[in-house]
Parts: sequence; structure tokens; C-alpha cells
Amino acid sequence: MDFWTVEEKAMHVEIVKVSSKGQLVIPKETRDEMGIEEGTAFALAVRGDTIVLKRMLPPTEEQFWKDWETMGKEGKKRLQKKGLTERDIPDLIEKHRKRRF
Repeated sequence: MDFWTVEEKAMHVEIVKVSSKGQLVIPKETRDEMGIEEGTAFALAVRGDTIVLKRMLPPTEEQFWKDWETMGKEGKKRLQKKGLTERDIPDLIEKHRKRRF
């Protein structure tokens, strides 16, 4: 049974080795092709003997603010469920800090 698509069969494959520090080197050609620079973030997924790296792109400014708004709305919903308001937050933080320190 062949479960690879035509596109996947054309995938670029390189053999890389793990260093003594557990590091892999992504070949320069691949880094250049994908625009990978020092500090580029990746998600790492593992299943069995397979590791997949997925480049994590930072959100656009528009997406950042959309996510920010969504988090704010979700936070307000959670406060309402607990019978709290935004004005209660500073007191809650202060109480939490006193318990921790």
C-alpha cells in the first residue's frame, strides 16, 4: 500500500547526524531556501521513530491584536463566571503574592 502523495514523494531529503550536544544541523541549502536564520523557532512533534520539525512563524500584527482581543473576551467570561470584575484583579494579585512570598 502506497500512502505517500506525489507531492510528498518529491520531498527533499537529507541525512543529518546528531552532535554530542544533541544538535542537528539543517543544511545551508535548506536554510537558505526556507529563510531559516539563527533564532528561528520550530515546533517538534514525535511519533514512534519519527521526528517532524515545523517552522513557527510569528503572528502578523493583525493576528496578534485579534488574538489579544480574543484572550481579553475569554478572560472577561471567566471573571463573570466567578462573579468577579476587572476591578477585582489587583486585589487578587496582591493576595496571591502575599501567599507566595
